[in-house]
Amino acid sequence: MHGLCNAHHLRELTYVFEEMGQVWAQWLIDVLLAAHQEVATAGGPLTAGRIAHYRSAHARILAVGEAANPRERFSPLNSYIRIVSRLSPVGMPRITSNVP
Repeated sequence: MHGLCNAHHLRELTYVFEEMGQVWAQWLIDVLLAAHQEVATAGGPLTAGRIAHYRSAHARILAVGEAANPRERFSPLNSYIRIVSRLSPVGMPRITSNVP
């Protein structure tokens, strides 16, 4: 997943947090930005252990989002949850330094 797609995720998550008041979205923003910063600081790919750390955090946060927005209940947010959850079981977008 390239940086532009992650920018799209950040915009969607910002909306979910600011307009819908769902704090899990801010947690996911924080994780994505922390991963990006760590890659930038490292100057390249992260170790397998750090990637596992971020994937695990991503999966835990998505579980909170899924619990807050059950698929059987109609909500405009459910379509976003389905899109983001497609990133599982991998857990999150590729963690690389391809964003300028």
